[in-house]
Amino acid sequence: EARAYGYGGKIGVLYTPAKDLSLGLTYHTQSVLGDMTTKGGELSFQLNIPGLGRMPQTLNGDFRIRNFQWPAMLGAGFAWHPAPRWMIAGDVRAIFWKNVMKDFSMSFVASDAAANGPFAGQNLEAVLFQDWKDQAVIMLGAACEVTDRLTARFGFNTSNNPVPDNYLNCLFPAIVKTHLTAGFGWKLNARSSADASFTY
Repeated sequence: EARAYGYGGKIGVLYTPAKDLSLGLTYHTQSVLGDMTTKGGELSFQLNIPGLGRMPQTLNGDFRIRNFQWPAMLGAGFAWHPAPRWMIAGDVRAIFWKNVMKDFSMSFVASDAAANGPFAGQNLEAVLFQDWKDQAVIMLGAACEVTDRLTARFGFNTSNNPVPDNYLNCLFPAIVKTHLTAGFGWKLNARSSADASFTY
């Protein structure tokens, strides 16, 4: 529930050299966010005390996550209509994780509440090393209007894994290296459609 405010920007250009071909280029800046903070949070951990065993502990206090940013991204793509009912599209994207995922730095200050006992006012500093690499993502897709109402879609996505094995951490989301997608759209009327998709 930590919160921060900041900004980022995105710019793009679209070029149509032919009626059936569109080319695009886009750049998304790295975010500029202040430190993420939350007040009245809870930190739970377990004390292992010789002779007493394991003692669960929950402290109330404030969190601060330092310099947690979204990476810059550069992308290029195309959309091609080889036939009236077909569209083939592709994207190549570079995601610059290396600049923003060197480490994850957080602090927790326990409040002076009596429930925090001897931990009241204590400050915990934690740094998780990440050392991610930059990532290249390739995406290809196709859509076919089978009938005036039914559109079938297929897709493929592949990328390198930016997360080093020695710093893999369960607190951060996994990176999907390769996946296939399929789906369809059913046009209900001129303004509405129902769509479904499957990812493997």
